Amino acid sequence: MDPAKLPYRLRPATADDRAWLEGLRRSVYQELFVATFGGWDEARHARHCAECWALGGISLVELDGERVGMIQLLEQPDGIEIGEIQLRPSHQNRGIGSQLLRDAIARAHEQRRSVLLSLGLKNERAHRLYRQLGFRDISQSDTHYHMAHSPPRERAGHEQPATVSQPSEVLVRGNRFNVERRHVPKRGGGSEARELIVHPGSVVILPLLDDGRIVLIRNTRFTVNRALWELPAGTRKPEEPVELCAARELEEETGYRARELRELLAFYPAPGIADERMFAFVARGLEPTRQQLDDTEQIEVHPTAVAEVMRMIEAGEIEDGKTIATVLFWRFV
Repeated sequence: MDPAKLPYRLRPATADDRAWLEGLRRSVYQELFVATFGGWDEARHARHCAECWALGGISLVELDGERVGMIQLLEQPDGIEIGEIQLRPSHQNRGIGSQLLRDAIARAHEQRRSVLLSLGLKNERAHRLYRQLGFRDISQSDTHYHMAHSPPRERAGHEQPATVSQPSEVLVRGNRFNVERRHVPKRGGGSEARELIVHPGSVVILPLLDDGRIVLIRNTRFTVNRALWELPAGTRKPEEPVELCAARELEEETGYRARELRELLAFYPAPGIADERMFAFVARGLEPTRQQLDDTEQIEVHPTAVAEVMRMIEAGEIEDGKTIATVLFWRFV
């Protein structure tokens, strides 16, 4: 199995799958509907399932030969619309949904087509996540956002004219990233050589114990020649899904395995010198295993109360930028 890809398989849904699909939707939405509206309308559920089936474009998501979810992709004149993505509750928060979405975007972009979706106005958390994945709002109704993810050269506000040449020289080939020299056009003509770090991306994880404490680490950093208070973090392996990277780094650095990982945000930690994009996660349902540190790593694990973490940030005792950004986003946004 390729560790960089989740081993799911898509197959077209058949009539024999209809009853299973109805049960899937019920398992995904019933608890939410009861909590939100005070009850579950079985007749409405049946109508929705029939309408969804009539539109077509439904594929079953299979993992190890087992049906675990569905995705509906609809052909539209201006792109490919994601009608539904549903996963069994037992297979949620495992990175499958994000991988389905990224793969659908990649396939559409190969055809130079946009990916479209609609999202309820009240679902602000999902709205933020879709925007972090590169979707943009194209219109808004009384009840829904309508969003699109366009091929890179067509993306609004992200047009890519020939402002930067291809790398003219690889200065350093490192174990985790390269340093390259590229030529950047000047406004008045000509170009100037600039060096940058070409990075595969990274993750940072905010681990929450059941008693509410945050698992901080005390990490000795040779770059600044001292130990820093940080959240666990690490660099992606080539083509590694960020969810798998987050799970791996959490266990390696803290000795905890998470039952749930939820993406918070993504950001560029140092865009002036690197193209690194960092993805922040919250980890819950922590189970102790053991640390698996590299030979050069010196990391101590310190579960810390939230109030104390906030005091440490305010007092300047936490100086690591990714840790400050992730904690404050989680705490206040």
